This record gives sequence, structure tokens and C-alpha cells, in this order.
Amino acid sequence: MTGLYRTDPFAENPKPTAALAKAEGLRLACFSADGVLPAAVERMATMLGLHCQSRVISDLTPDLPLTADLNWIVVRGNSDVERLASIAQYVSNEALHLIIDCSEDCLDQAWGLLGNDAGVSLLCRPSDADIGAALASGMRSAQLDTLHDTVDDAHLRQIDELRSEVDRISRMLARLSYEGRTTDGSREPASPFIEDHVHAASRSFHAGPGSDYAGPTVTAREVRQVIRQRRLRDELFDPELFADPAWDMLLDLYAAKLDRSRVSVSSLCIAAAVPATTALRWIKTLTESGLFERHADVHDARRIFVQLSEGATQAMHRYFARVADLSHLA
Repeated sequence: MTGLYRTDPFAENPKPTAALAKAEGLRLACFSADGVLPAAVERMATMLGLHCQSRVISDLTPDLPLTADLNWIVVRGNSDVERLASIAQYVSNEALHLIIDCSEDCLDQAWGLLGNDAGVSLLCRPSDADIGAALASGMRSAQLDTLHDTVDDAHLRQIDELRSEVDRISRMLARLSYEGRTTDGSREPASPFIEDHVHAASRSFHAGPGSDYAGPTVTAREVRQVIRQRRLRDELFDPELFADPAWDMLLDLYAAKLDRSRVSVSSLCIAAAVPATTALRWIKTLTESGLFERHADVHDARRIFVQLSEGATQAMHRYFARVADLSHLA
């Protein structure tokens, strides 16, 4: 058989584990410049029972397809980005599951190449938990019911909770886009943060048909003042107490929309005020939910900028209009 694995590179079995017996035949190929399997990846892969093989990234070429069940690619510089670019179309066409572990300086290019692909996970300085979740998610997406119980309970729940939180935010913003009116024309509760499951059947964000246009009632400077106030809390309290990356990114993109500036993926990760890998998961999920949109750089097609969708922009206009109304009543 032609391809990267003309012979079985997984012939040298690692130490047997109970999980390996459950996941017999599942293979993880790791590609890096030095051909060394990162210790944390090896540790988590062993827990999941994956059969690992390390390869040099120069092995990646367009005419030698990937055939492992999961593929981990370490991207640390321009030459690694070029290798990733060479297989990007093949990965998209074949719907392969790819995990890209990239450095900050390669983040924008990696996202531009494959960040929108459903089967691709993008990590940046991942923790052990991030690595375990990425591997476990890949196995789940391949419909492989062989996950280690601890990883399934501890890490996959985080993914489910993330999507549930995005659903909540999407419903809240969707209600704002309807200007708080129910189907019979009556008013919903004044606070956009009060959950109403009766009128929130939709689980994805969309601007309501027939919604009247709402213009901005604040300036970009005023929105950024709100962001600075939020960061002040991090100086006085444990930042994890107030971690809210979705809202922080919405505020950052809204300020950028008001002053007509562009926001790169790497810049948006900083605005999220959480670890980069966590921010990347939020960006991808919020994009899938219709809150964020991807736009390619006209000067470099591999570089992607993120902006609010029109529906999300209208919802943010209405949110700040309501905040202004409340302040006048105070």
C-alpha cells in the first residue's frame, strides 16, 4: 500500500496496559522537527491505550497521505508551517482528525490553514489536561468507544460544558437581537441574563428575521474601558473566579468593530484572558455557533482575522443600549 506507512511503523509495541487491550489497533502518529514524541503526549496517549509512533515532520508531503487513526503535528517555525500548508488540502478533503500543537508565532498561520476544519484541534502551550482532552475528543469523533474511564469523565465533560455555555450565550444574544419580545409581542424579563427555556428553543445563534436595525450607543474607547475594568479584577482576585472568555472576546471584537480595526486569532486569544488552548476552543465553537466570522487577509490568504457576525453585532448594540437605559434609571 502506498502512503506514509508503506510498512507498519507500529510493529514495536509499547509496554502493554489495560487501556491498550481496549484500544487495540488504534494508532497515534506524532510529527515533529526532531522526530521525538513529546513526553506529555506519550504519557496521555499511553493512558488512552494509543499505539504511538514518532516521525520527523519532513515526512509530511502532499503525495504521502496520513493513515494513522490520529495525527499529532508539532509546529514551531516557518518550515513547519510550510509542511502543514503542503498537506492542508489533503486533510480537508479526507476529513482526517489532526491535532496541531503550535507556538504563539505560528498560531495565526496554523489557524488560517486548518482552523476551520471540523476534524482539526489547534493547541498552543497545552497542559496535560488539554492534551488528554484533544486525544480523547479525536477518538470520540472517530466513533471509537475505547476511552479510558478517567479521561472520559474528567476531560470530555469539559468539552460538553463548553458547548452548553456557548448555547446559553447564543440564546441570550439571540433574545437581544429580538429586542426582548416574545412571539405574542409581550416583553421578556429586562435582564438578558435570565434564562427562559420556553422562548429559547434554538440552540444556535441567529439574528431574528425582521429585527429592526440598532446602532451603537457607545464608542470603542468606552467598550475598552469596560474591558480594563474587567482586567482590574484579575489584579485583586484569583482570575479563575471571573474567567469568562466568551464575553471577553465578544467585547474585544465589538470594540474592534466600532473603530474598524482587525483582530487576529492570536490577539483574540490574549483578549480572552485564559490559556491559549482554551481560547482556541472557544473561538472555534463561537464561530460554529454563528457569533464569530472568519475573514482572510487579502495580503496573506493563510492569515485569518476574526470579527463579529452581523447578528452578534446587532445584539451587542442592543446590550449596551439596555445598559445605558438601566444607568439612567439608577
